Amino acid sequence: MADTVTAAPPAAAVGMQKPSATGSGRPHFPALDGFRGIAAIIVLISHVGYESGFSIRTAWGAPIMRMDIGVTLFFVLSGFLLYRPYAAWHAGQGRQPRTGRFLWARALRIFPAYWVMLTVVVLTIHQHDVTPKILTLSYLLLQTYEPSVILDAIGHTWTLCTEISWYVFLPVLALVLFRPSRRSARAQVRIELAVVALFIVTGLVYGALVRGTTLINPYVGGYWLPHFLGWFGAGMGLAVLSVHNGTRIAAGFRALAAAPGTCWLAAAAVYALACTPITGPRLLVALNVWEGLAREVLYLTAALLFLLPGVLGDANSAINRALAKPAGVFLGNISYSIYLWHFPMMKMVFRWTDTPAFGGRFLLNLGVLCVVTLVLATLSWYVVEKPALSLKSWRPPRRITAPLADPVRAWVARHRGPRALRLARRPAP
Repeated sequence: MADTVTAAPPAAAVGMQKPSATGSGRPHFPALDGFRGIAAIIVLISHVGYESGFSIRTAWGAPIMRMDIGVTLFFVLSGFLLYRPYAAWHAGQGRQPRTGRFLWARALRIFPAYWVMLTVVVLTIHQHDVTPKILTLSYLLLQTYEPSVILDAIGHTWTLCTEISWYVFLPVLALVLFRPSRRSARAQVRIELAVVALFIVTGLVYGALVRGTTLINPYVGGYWLPHFLGWFGAGMGLAVLSVHNGTRIAAGFRALAAAPGTCWLAAAAVYALACTPITGPRLLVALNVWEGLAREVLYLTAALLFLLPGVLGDANSAINRALAKPAGVFLGNISYSIYLWHFPMMKMVFRWTDTPAFGGRFLLNLGVLCVVTLVLATLSWYVVEKPALSLKSWRPPRRITAPLADPVRAWVARHRGPRALRLARRPAP
């Protein structure tokens, strides 16, 4: 088989791949918006189930508790969507993503909405708990590196700290994996998939060190990027397969993705296994090495099977069409703010309904929280996030490279247009 990279197949062949609405030609996966929305909703349900005690006390509590698999879905999606442009660059199917623009876009996506939520939390829930150090680290999303500063109502934002470290690490990784001209496409796929395997092993070993030794503080280092490299790496692997779609291994995954019902049934079976005592008690964290390994492996396996049809499957499948409908896309748009607001609002809802910690009222609290969170998330999307994302293409004003003759001509050049700029650059008489 030739080592050349085959051209990207039609949209129906590889997931929802099609030119984006911006005309950039960069592949877009509308069904993944729906997947993001699902991830946000199940994380919300998981947290309400745990905080209300429903997940701990009742027979149906285990499936509710294990809905924290939504975090796994978020990390795998992040690995896929953010690494794919780099994988395409390595394959000669696109330009090298600009690191500055990449980081600027990610900052616009994360910080504005987060800062609004954090400000509200500080002013309403934790107005008596903050110090300059807590405020500084929290606003910079560095709170997981100093456990004593993590505010209770934003405990869930550890995932954002991990995401930020992934954003910083990704451009460096992509540069290291850059494909020189002498390297064949087949060799490039092998190298990138080997790195994916290395990341998965690294995450599992790091997790074992966190839970089984005293080398790493589980309440500090347990939330750092190395622990979750496997989940991000698995998304990278999907990105590589979606770009190098002419390889044998990609064909095998596409064949599996072409049967979405089978993928989702298998994902459900793996998820059911994760709901058994093999993954430990119904807590947010595993208590020992083996329970942690079982939980992380099963979560990753179920997440990959769940997402595979949306990434490599038929664009015209019933699942992809449903998730790509306006409702699914809208839910994906507000998914980040659902995740941001649900946890502090849960604390407030428990106060409003006079519910003590682990005190029940699961359905009542869930219903109220869903309404409040969806309203806030919608407002956040239209008032904060969407305007902020419109600044993605913003660039700082170009500096004048040629020296100007005097301050007067500099002012003329700035305010009177290109022709005046040329005149201003002429040497003074």
